[in-house]
Amino acid sequence: MVMTTERPSPSDEGSSEARSTRVAGRRADGPAQASRQDVHRARRRGPGLLILLLVVALATVGVWVVSHRGSDAPAPSSVDHPQGTVQSVPALGSSAINVRNDVHLTSCTLTSGKVAAKGTVKNTEKTARDLVIAAQWLPLGSGDTIGLGVWTARDVPAGKTVSWSATATIPVAADRCILLAQSALTGTLK
Repeated sequence: MVMTTERPSPSDEGSSEARSTRVAGRRADGPAQASRQDVHRARRRGPGLLILLLVVALATVGVWVVSHRGSDAPAPSSVDHPQGTVQSVPALGSSAINVRNDVHLTSCTLTSGKVAAKGTVKNTEKTARDLVIAAQWLPLGSGDTIGLGVWTARDVPAGKTVSWSATATIPVAADRCILLAQSALTGTLK
């Protein structure tokens, strides 16, 4: 049996044809040997190529979803709650401090109609202070104010505890009432 060897030209050395005709430095036994080599090479590269294609496909879908979300998504729904009595809270200026921890809430009605929040507050400062307490009524599942009542007191002596009451009218039942409380130097409230 006579074998002839073909030497690939330098320009063909890196080509797939030149690679498929050599096996470990020897000439391949023809097309069957070359195809087995290609299959082996494809098997080694296959998972990487498959992963790359999957990443590109997912990225494309992700970009499409993000770019179309604004046009296809329904607008978020909001519930407009009717508003009852909302009194204005007086501004106490730069001497105002938060005294919520000095306030005790004893009752707060939540049914629709006239409501009241009641309790006590202690002036824990070393000087007489003006006090402001605002009671805010909120409906179930919302932060919307449906009623706001304000109580004020002038010149409350240092260390003294006083009773307070804030009232409002709310159009629907409330879920809760929250309190805001501040004190300021005497004479701040007019």
